[in-house]
Amino acid sequence: MKETIKKTSLVFLTACLLLLTACRENRNEWDGMTVLNIKNDPVSDVFTARVNGVSVPVTVVPPLKQAESEKMVKLYQDLPEYCHVESRSMTLHFVHLALEKNPEIEIDTKTPIKNFVIYPKRLKIAGKVKRSVLRFGVPLDAGRFILVRIDHYPMFVLIIEPHEIKELQSDDPAIVSLREFITDKDKGDFTKVFEHAIYSLNGSGKTLYVPKGEYLTGEIRIRNCKNLNIYLDKGAIIRTKTDTEGNNTQRRGIWIDHCNNIKIEGYGTLDHQAYENYVICKNRYDYGFRGYAFYSEFKDVGGTDPFLFSPLFVTDSKNITLRDFTVRNGRIFNVNVRHSGNIRIINLKILTPSASSPEWNDGIVVGSTKNIIVDSCFVYSNDDPISAGHNLVPYDSGEMDGFIIRNTCFWNPRANGFRLGWALNTQMGKILFSHCDFGGNNKSAFVIHKHQKKHLCYPQIRFEDCTFDDVARYEKPLFRINNACLRKLELIDVHFDTIPEKKAVNTGDIDTLYIKNVFIGKKKISKENINDYITVGNVRHLIIE
Repeated sequence: MKETIKKTSLVFLTACLLLLTACRENRNEWDGMTVLNIKNDPVSDVFTARVNGVSVPVTVVPPLKQAESEKMVKLYQDLPEYCHVESRSMTLHFVHLALEKNPEIEIDTKTPIKNFVIYPKRLKIAGKVKRSVLRFGVPLDAGRFILVRIDHYPMFVLIIEPHEIKELQSDDPAIVSLREFITDKDKGDFTKVFEHAIYSLNGSGKTLYVPKGEYLTGEIRIRNCKNLNIYLDKGAIIRTKTDTEGNNTQRRGIWIDHCNNIKIEGYGTLDHQAYENYVICKNRYDYGFRGYAFYSEFKDVGGTDPFLFSPLFVTDSKNITLRDFTVRNGRIFNVNVRHSGNIRIINLKILTPSASSPEWNDGIVVGSTKNIIVDSCFVYSNDDPISAGHNLVPYDSGEMDGFIIRNTCFWNPRANGFRLGWALNTQMGKILFSHCDFGGNNKSAFVIHKHQKKHLCYPQIRFEDCTFDDVARYEKPLFRINNACLRKLELIDVHFDTIPEKKAVNTGDIDTLYIKNVFIGKKKISKENINDYITVGNVRHLIIE
């Protein structure tokens, strides 16, 4: 009898322990926290993390170990000097969460921490170190995208979503699951499944629901479609196929072409597999590149130009919304929008560090667009995180007007914060940056190139309530105006956190330079000291407040 009681007690105790373990594993769900990292993704070999006392996964993108990052630095030495980066910039390590209360973060490096910086610096987040653990709290009303640099390690990023994540109702007749289009024959390549589903729902106003899971595809082309929604559920990841060595089949991830009223949203992920295609499969990243001079001649680039093969490509479309999901590991311009109007890019996350592709890896690139808004996004790219005026014929043939960028965090380890007019031969309208944070930007805070057509002039570029952290390092100028005609450049409530070795370069023709409450380091720009920081010789009207 006693033996039976002991066995029963042991079984009961074991069951309790299993239940307790299960509860702890799911504590992130019922304790006001949802983990949005993709299950089974490669985990960091550098960091472990806890949020509000709960262990959370730290994903590394692209999937390589720190020792491999150091080997890639040597490979980069064979490329042009502007491609060279430190090993810590090769990968990005991140935690992606939805939270309902202020998080307390613990990052453990397993080795004693000497120095750290938390970005954006404007948030003034204070951290405390105890041996190998960095602890800090994040007020949710302060910032949603937090970057942490610790000693020589790669960048750690915390992405915080609003807790109320949209859940689709399975019994809603307006929701159609991708599973309804999958057959037993569809294994290993879901390209035709997506295309069949998309064209079946074209014009219906319904939503194609992509449930949690991994989907390997070729290029998904959405052409001549309208009134269609695609929802990527959390845990859903679409990976673009790689090629065998030397094959070099260029592939976009998703191409929205000649469409109207299309929405792609949800908390899933598009992975373009750049690192896998270029490094593991040994395909040349510059396959088909014809030299920079070619793009200033504005010849027809044809259909195989490398600049056309982005994870997300939008052409000749209008009323397009891209919202909430993650684009990562891109082979070329991550989000590439051409000759389109009424585009909304909201809460998008772009995660493409140096190991993905050594150059041309801009975050968001737009050309010949009208009425485009970038709002509340996070962009980490190996090249300029946001660019405009890279005209590609025949995809850019009209003027651009109405470009607003707000509430967004931009970072890259080696290039500029914003580049305008690299190869531009159409009229450019007003550009407004509002409440944006830039970081890294080794070359300069922003660069403005001249129009290729001499009679064209930029009407207005405004930076308002923006910060620039760690920009223009290694004797680079603060910003550059390269022989461009500019009607009005406005810097209002702008803070550059450090004083660069070289002052801003202006070799262009600026009609009005308006400066209000601008700080470089701790120095406020005034009429008395402006010449110490900015070349103003070609400015007709200088206004400083």
